Amino acid sequence: MSNSKSIGQILRRIRREKLWTLQKTCEEADNIIDAARLSRIESTNSMPSLVAGYKIAKALGVKVEDLFNEAEGVISKPSGYEEKIPVLSWVRAGAMCSSPTSHGFSDCDEWISPPRPNMAPNCYALKVRGDSMQAPHGTSFSDGCYIIVDPAMAPENRSYVIAMTRDTEESTFKQLIMDAGQTLLKPLNPHYPIIQANEDMIICGVVTDMVSRIA
Repeated sequence: MSNSKSIGQILRRIRREKLWTLQKTCEEADNIIDAARLSRIESTNSMPSLVAGYKIAKALGVKVEDLFNEAEGVISKPSGYEEKIPVLSWVRAGAMCSSPTSHGFSDCDEWISPPRPNMAPNCYALKVRGDSMQAPHGTSFSDGCYIIVDPAMAPENRSYVIAMTRDTEESTFKQLIMDAGQTLLKPLNPHYPIIQANEDMIICGVVTDMVSRIA
């Protein structure tokens, strides 16, 4: 499913987050357009002129290129962190799963270097909690390691995934098992139970890499 949006939808979201009226936004943009015109831009797929778009974006505190990136489903990163990967909280990862382009990376406090070149543009990292994915042998994810999540990758049988329950936005890290018509979320640690996935669960992304830090 595409996460693309219109420029108008994005401008409306940012304006509402700032609690600005249409008139206030136009005034802050030197009245480059009037409130009626801005309302039409927000509610349709019409585009502002280049000058108007620049002034409105500047008034709202965003860059024009960030608007186009979000419209294409690419989440912008702050200057100086373009090559880094943001470390998200598990709560925030669940929120991003519900609304992928409504949560940027600009206010992330922790960033890590990518483990390899050509990482997915919207990938993010999570810090593993607990030992449910720590296997007695083979592939294992220990408590405190970082996993890299690609939210755009399609999961396959035996993929490592981040799954979320829709109503609680509670996310979990497990191995996806699709077998005999069943969809299961399997911990690698045999001391933890296998979870039967149901219609309330969605896959937020596929884990592609692991990064461990040496103390």
